[in-house]
Amino acid sequence: PALALVAERFPATLELAVTAALLAWLVGSYGWRTALVIAAIGVWVLMPLLTMIIRWPTNRETEQPAYLEENPAHGAKPAADVAVSGVLDRPTKVLRSRLFWFLAIGLTLNFIGINGVVVHVVPYLTRSGLTIEGAALTATFVPLLSIPGRLFYGWIGDRLPKGKCLAVSFLAQTVGLVALQYSPSPWALGVFVLAFGTGYGGMIALMPAAVG
Repeated sequence: PALALVAERFPATLELAVTAALLAWLVGSYGWRTALVIAAIGVWVLMPLLTMIIRWPTNRETEQPAYLEENPAHGAKPAADVAVSGVLDRPTKVLRSRLFWFLAIGLTLNFIGINGVVVHVVPYLTRSGLTIEGAALTATFVPLLSIPGRLFYGWIGDRLPKGKCLAVSFLAQTVGLVALQYSPSPWALGVFVLAFGTGYGGMIALMPAAVG
């Protein structure tokens, strides 16, 4: 529920950037155990208060939350259900498609790499000689630079084949990971946050279109 509430009301990139900076400050000031306790207490205290302040979108006529609205036509399937049922009618055809397997394997490996960076980048940078604040600042720039990455790759994806643009975004993330091996060199960190951040944003922008 906490994640759903925050994701509904705040941009994901802003959420990641603010959270990383705040947690880095708490860890640097109080240690990771105390920081974890403070973060947990903050979730337990703040989220119930936010639920009383922030409201879900409602239909002005019925005053019902948007996600509780019933289908206007009784017995009629929503368009999304019709589309999904159409896909499920031919699962074997989808599984025999090379495009499906290219996308499934490529996106799976990409998300494994992204999650690995998110979890380990700050400890890796601190062990490389960077301060905890510097490592957190570097990690903060990744989601921030994903914003121009989404804009650029979304724009270029309207003019070039989306599959090739998605492959370029994967390549950009790979370049960023290679540069990360040379941290804490300033040029290496710059290449990492620029290439990996924009490539990550490009993947997020292009993935729905490529899958669809």
